[in-house]
Amino acid sequence: MERSDHLLKCASMSFVMYCIFAMMSFLAIEATTNINTDQSSLLAFKAHITNDPHNLLGNNWTASTSVCNWVGITCDSLNNRVIVLNLSSMSLTGTIPPHIGNLSFLVHLRLRDNNFHGSLPMELAQLRRLEILHLGINSFEGEIPPWLNSLPKLQSLYLFSNDFTGSVPLEIGNLQNLNFVSLTGNRFTGLIPSTVFNISTLEVMGIARNRLSGPIPSTIGLGVNLKYVFLWINELNGTIPDSISNASLLTVLDLTSNSFSGPVPTTFGNLRNLEYLSLASNQLTGEPSTQELMNFISSLANCKFLRVIHLSDNPLRSTLPVSIGNLSTALQQFWAGGCKIKGSIPQEVGNLRNLTTLSLEDNELTGSVPTAIGKMRMLQVLHLDGNKLQGSIPNEVCHLRNLGELYLSRNKLSGPVSACLGDITSLRALYLDSNSFTSTIPASLWSLKDILELNLSTNSLNGHLPLDIGNLKVVSEIDLSGNELSGDIPSSIGGLQSLIKFSIAQNKLEGLIPESFGNLISLEILDLSSNNLSGSIPKSIEKLRYLKGMNVSFNKLEGEIPTGGSFANLSTRSFLGNSKLCGAPRFQVPQCKTSSRSIPPEIGNLHNLNFLSLGNNRLTGLIPSTNLQYLQIKSHCTIHEPPL
Repeated sequence: MERSDHLLKCASMSFVMYCIFAMMSFLAIEATTNINTDQSSLLAFKAHITNDPHNLLGNNWTASTSVCNWVGITCDSLNNRVIVLNLSSMSLTGTIPPHIGNLSFLVHLRLRDNNFHGSLPMELAQLRRLEILHLGINSFEGEIPPWLNSLPKLQSLYLFSNDFTGSVPLEIGNLQNLNFVSLTGNRFTGLIPSTVFNISTLEVMGIARNRLSGPIPSTIGLGVNLKYVFLWINELNGTIPDSISNASLLTVLDLTSNSFSGPVPTTFGNLRNLEYLSLASNQLTGEPSTQELMNFISSLANCKFLRVIHLSDNPLRSTLPVSIGNLSTALQQFWAGGCKIKGSIPQEVGNLRNLTTLSLEDNELTGSVPTAIGKMRMLQVLHLDGNKLQGSIPNEVCHLRNLGELYLSRNKLSGPVSACLGDITSLRALYLDSNSFTSTIPASLWSLKDILELNLSTNSLNGHLPLDIGNLKVVSEIDLSGNELSGDIPSSIGGLQSLIKFSIAQNKLEGLIPESFGNLISLEILDLSSNNLSGSIPKSIEKLRYLKGMNVSFNKLEGEIPTGGSFANLSTRSFLGNSKLCGAPRFQVPQCKTSSRSIPPEIGNLHNLNFLSLGNNRLTGLIPSTNLQYLQIKSHCTIHEPPL
């Protein structure tokens, strides 16, 4: 009995070993067959590539080499099957053939940043193992097919920057493993499918820069893992649903440039993880009462990680509450330009010690510039232009030693321009135009050697322009027009070779236009109009190859208007109001009087003279006998050789 049991066990073990051996042989045959299938599918894919400018596939994807060694291919060592096809950023042009559906083990398909076009083949639905589909930055077109929900393991869907049209399919809500969706930069229309927020794993949703309309679905509050929502530049409308506050992990919400209306929800304060909030360029209001904006900003004090608030270009019609000082100490940027905000800027704004940008331009703010701004030592951008602020610039502003942009234009500020502004060596742009400043321009401003833009126009500034203006070596724009500046134009301006725009129009400047202006090699706009300048227009300006506009009208200039170089594109308007100018008929000025003279015979007494250029004159008569080796007399000369 024991012997028969032993034989039975041996027979059983032999059978098991045989089965294992047979199965391994079968798997080996299957693996060979399937890798061959992968190879033929990829060669078919290669055949649909119409342009491979770097020949990345041409010499590599060949039947004589192992598929797993091809560029862009990764194989699974266990099954010896293609699991990754990554041809990103290879400048390839072509279409996706239906053969792609035979890559049945494919997990990652990445074709980002190429020139693929055409529609998506339905055979993609056969890739049941696919987790990442990255087709961004191509020219794919057509609609997103409803069979997309046939990819049960899909986690990331990148279709941004293509030409897809139609609506976002409801079936996308069936992809229950999806955590990243980017459909930005296409031409999708219709509604945001409410089903997309039923995906409990979804963390990132980007459908920005499309043509979506309608409201945000109230189901957005079901996104328990939702962290990033990008819906900017669409045609979405309606009110922002209060249910959004239930998406408690939300970190970034960008609804910029839509048509949302109604009050700003105070429930945003429940989003305790919020870091970035942009509601800019909508139709949100502070109605039915100004208390709405106050409540909204007060509620944001609960968002301790908030770094950016962008409310610009909404008709809020409210005031800034003192509770603005209770916002997160992590706050770096506060944008609320063009919101019709009234009242004064509360001193509590100084509590925002880490703020780098404060933008309140184009509102209806009154009162003075708060001295508490001087506490915001990290501030780099301060835009208060286009309001009704009064008083002088407080010296506390000069404590902002990181400030790069100071915009106070178009207010009712008065008094002297603070000399301490010259101590803010970090300044790159200083705009004080369209106010009522009365003083000389502080000498300290000419020490701002890194400033790029300086605009002090339309004030009542007086005094002379010093030679030190030549210290602004990197400046690209200077506008001092509409003041009461007098004296000469300093020749040192000619050293500002980065200068693109220069205007000193409507002042009381006198003297000559410096010849050194011909050295302003980057100049595009030059406005010297409405002064008391005299003398001629320097011919050196003809050399300015980038000059597009020049205005010297209403001065006391005389002589011939140059016609060469940049003057070829100028019109009569550039020279109006200068009664002594003459020149070409197209400038509608008198012709210059011709006067001719002969070459004086005394030139013959210059015995060491060997080079003489008399071109571009109106000389007549004989050439005196000389020892010249070279004589240039071309253009406007009527001369004769001396008799032998």
